[in-house]
Amino acid sequence: MNPTIRAFIAVELSDRLKESVARIQSELKKSSGDVKWVPPDICHITLKFLGEVQKDQLDAIRAIMDQCAGPMEPFWLRINSVGAFPDIDKPNIIWLGLNEDHPVLTKLASEIDEHVSTLGFFKENRPFTPHITIGRTRPGSHDHLSRALQSLVPPDDILEVRALTFFQSRLTHEGSTYYPLFSSPFK
Repeated sequence: MNPTIRAFIAVELSDRLKESVARIQSELKKSSGDVKWVPPDICHITLKFLGEVQKDQLDAIRAIMDQCAGPMEPFWLRINSVGAFPDIDKPNIIWLGLNEDHPVLTKLASEIDEHVSTLGFFKENRPFTPHITIGRTRPGSHDHLSRALQSLVPPDDILEVRALTFFQSRLTHEGSTYYPLFSSPFK
């Protein structure tokens, strides 16, 4: 039997953006919402969640990442919104995001999705929504948290995207932890 790892392909955040995440989380913690906060140092923008990956697929995934990243020039994203899924009135997942469309990032996510589907990974059937998950609510009242989200001044940060990173995700009793295993830099 071939061992597996739980994994995804993502864009790592800059140290400056991680500091913004910590600041925003600090503001939202004042709402007393029942939230499991994502440690800022492991926040990221997921481009493709793979799920269980056979270890003998790693070379093929790295080749796909290199193929997608190789011709890319570094580009910039403006992180300037805060929100929640399914919506801000009933927040289950709290996120930071982009107010405007980013065709380069969307195209990159689509290319990765298309290529890894040839290895047997599911193909996305919903639109790509780039975001940085910063917290997950626990069951209970969301009123205070919803009001805090609505009154929060969104960040206005720039992120230079210069590589794709393959992360292993390990589930623990304290939550998920992520470990970068390899990266594919842009040209």
